[in-house]
Amino acid sequence: LGAPVRRAAFSMPVTFGPGEQVALKRAAQIAGVEVLGLIEEPMAAALAYDYGQSANEVIAVYDFGGGTFDFTVLDVSHQRFRVMATRGDGWLGGDDFDLVLAQHAADRFWRETGVELRSRAVEWQRLLLAAEEAKRQLTVTDTAVVQVPQAILAPRPTDLRVPIDRAVLGELCGPLVSRSLEVCEEALEAAGLAPRDVSRVVLAGGTTHIPLVREVVGQYFERELETVVSPDAAVAEGTAIHASRLMTGGAEA
Repeated sequence: LGAPVRRAAFSMPVTFGPGEQVALKRAAQIAGVEVLGLIEEPMAAALAYDYGQSANEVIAVYDFGGGTFDFTVLDVSHQRFRVMATRGDGWLGGDDFDLVLAQHAADRFWRETGVELRSRAVEWQRLLLAAEEAKRQLTVTDTAVVQVPQAILAPRPTDLRVPIDRAVLGELCGPLVSRSLEVCEEALEAAGLAPRDVSRVVLAGGTTHIPLVREVVGQYFERELETVVSPDAAVAEGTAIHASRLMTGGAEA
């Protein structure tokens, strides 16, 4: 930032209780940062989208990150937030997409060479990174290649090249997106709502860049999903807005 940071607002998971909040504030204190206030991540994401300015809205925050998935239903009026329901899957994230693609490529490589990459730690890690890169490429193009130059050196140097496209991604990773919808259904049921009762859907987390995810979630909520703010930055931008309001007296910590 080009300047020392002495005061900051912090975002936190909606599941954080008093103990975790105290720990977060203590960590900031140790780092020499004054805590202006805390804000739950779904609320920060909704702030970034500038929702809830006037009329009452029911906002769903679909937060699909690299390692976890969370879904929260918020009742918002005049930028006052009330959590109606929240659910999550701590074992579902973008890294699961990488794993599925890597498994697919490893199976193909084994059939062609008889070499099992999953039993080789270094080679397997290289394959996971290549799968992640191909997944990212498929967010902007229809086809990609999972490729690892010289994936093995013996009995002879052999490259791994496995073409994939969005259709293959959908076949392999569709069940992961379905798992996220099961979490959504649990939260909506707890709130006493149906997908059509949600006013707006906020996307957060890098995994929501994947066209497959957007398509399936859009179908579930029966609407085209808006992307006003980058899902990668939604929580950070909303937290910055919260910090600004705390500095100017526009909100309470």
